[in-house]
Amino acid sequence: MIFSFYINLLLFLILIFPHQTIATDSSAYFGFSIMDFAYKEFREDGGLFNREDGILPGILAGVTKPVGQWWDLAGEFSYYSNDVNYNGQTQSGFPFETRTDEKLFDLALQLKRQIKTSGHLNYKLYAGLGYHLWKRDIQSTATVSGLFETYEWWYGQLGAKVAPSEKSNWVVDFRLSHPINANIKINFNGLFDDKKLNLNGQLSGRLSFAWQAQLSHSLKFIAEPYLEYWHLGRSTTETLTRNGQTVGHIFEPQSKTLNYGIMIYLMYAK
Repeated sequence: MIFSFYINLLLFLILIFPHQTIATDSSAYFGFSIMDFAYKEFREDGGLFNREDGILPGILAGVTKPVGQWWDLAGEFSYYSNDVNYNGQTQSGFPFETRTDEKLFDLALQLKRQIKTSGHLNYKLYAGLGYHLWKRDIQSTATVSGLFETYEWWYGQLGAKVAPSEKSNWVVDFRLSHPINANIKINFNGLFDDKKLNLNGQLSGRLSFAWQAQLSHSLKFIAEPYLEYWHLGRSTTETLTRNGQTVGHIFEPQSKTLNYGIMIYLMYAK
């Protein structure tokens, strides 16, 4: 339902702007990225429950292929990995500081319409469907056992890429995203039975500014600073078990992730 809404809104925006379609080329890119990762979980009263902060290096790649006269089909991939600082508490309120090994995997497909307005403004409107996988390995300490958590969700997205002119070196990319069927799987390192909780996906988004330099007729260098935001609502409260016997209750708190960084990559077009 959410993805259908994005497609309908994309078609509506295309129709309300005066425009002409312009031809695009097939392209592919590959590069690396540095992300400043900042994740926060919140208590029921809105106060901070725990947070994770650190630098995640990553790799990225993508391809774009024209589909007919009016549309482009694009694919995006990224992977980030490193350990970060964990500072917070257990659900019972015990203070807890450690390190967390993070692995973030993201894959998205987008359908784009490239348009040139009568005022020479170039923009692409697009809708997409993506998949996000996050492996979060919270390390044990001498007093507290760690957790291994796996978050995953599909997401719909609606966005626009805008350039002041056809020859501009700058492109602004803004997109709204909404997680679909988000969940978390928790491994308690043998203390309790594994548990899966459904999460309440909330409106999220991303903003980037890409600067590009033409290295040759078919090769571009691109530097793209970005800001990314994910919001997941609180899960329902579920039973916690050990060897199949109920020993308590558990829920996943509301969380917000605000990342910023820069992507550096080469794009080849033909």
